Amino acid sequence: MAVYLDRVGRESPASLRAWEPRDCSLYALALGAGFGERSYTLDTLGDQLQVYPTFALTLMAAESASWPDPLS
Repeated sequence: MAVYLDRVGRESPASLRAWEPRDCSLYALALGAGFGERSYTLDTLGDQLQVYPTFALTLMAAESASWPDPLS
């Protein structure tokens, strides 16, 4: 993976992202959340659903696929 130093410090346009509780639950299950981490997988327990902090990285990874390649 190449590092493009000319991109350092640049700002991208603002954008809005949204996801559903189901998306967060599926991510937790993909990471291996088990019976001990039910607050990450079930939002019907009466408490608020917790989300792993790394979930935000999946949004960035999906978006980065659409970034133009500076070498082409």
